[in-house]
Amino acid sequence: MKTIPLIILTLIAGYNYGSNCKITRYLLSRNRGYGLYFKTAYYGIILLFVSITLYIILNYFTGFIGFLDNLICKYFGMLSMEKFENQQLIRILIIGFFTILLSYIYFPINLIIKSSQRLTELVFNNAIKNRDFEKLIWRALRNNSVLQVTMSNNKVYVGYVIRTIDPEAERTELRLLPILSGYRDETSTVIFKNMYKSVLDVLAAEPISNITSDEHLDDAGLGDFEIVLPYYEIRHSSMFDYEVYLETNNSFNKKINTRTAN
Repeated sequence: MKTIPLIILTLIAGYNYGSNCKITRYLLSRNRGYGLYFKTAYYGIILLFVSITLYIILNYFTGFIGFLDNLICKYFGMLSMEKFENQQLIRILIIGFFTILLSYIYFPINLIIKSSQRLTELVFNNAIKNRDFEKLIWRALRNNSVLQVTMSNNKVYVGYVIRTIDPEAERTELRLLPILSGYRDETSTVIFKNMYKSVLDVLAAEPISNITSDEHLDDAGLGDFEIVLPYYEIRHSSMFDYEVYLETNNSFNKKINTRTAN
């Protein structure tokens, strides 16, 4: 029974650290049910072992632990409660206090990560390392590249990703500013039917590759062209190079040349 307070404090410390530290919070936020409990306990146990080590060092090399013992006995002993006179319980409470205190180590860790772009990207990439689609979206955002997606109904969209990735949230939709749309025929060949790039270039006061937020969309008057694609309906995705496609797809070139001539 005496260890129950320590278990509770360990879980609280584990959750406090795991949900706030940039190194761990992305992974913890995507865990549900038992996965969340195990992750919380894992972080808490690590903090607990560090606290026990700290307690042993302070107990043998300083008088700090003795000072805390006397302080607790002095202020809680007056309540005449036998449990506060129990030395073992006092030690457990001290270790639990150290564990909670250590959980706030995320403050300096977050400051260090925030001060370094390289560390920020490293943490971000680690958060999405097992999510191939997220990695593809991140690459498209980082390089201002175009993404091609094929839906479950064989419709194909090519465009710029609008919203940045939030590793703390499960992705349920993909927002694109399309430059092309079409479909895959019975042979899975992509047939493009609609071209938006020339229209978007006219509306936008800046290159559309720089339109990456709702604010930019509204300022440029491009909000009506945005499409939202349900994540669970996406069957295929890949990077797309508009200029390369124009150079390599003769039928599409002919279509463009015909429209230009007319």
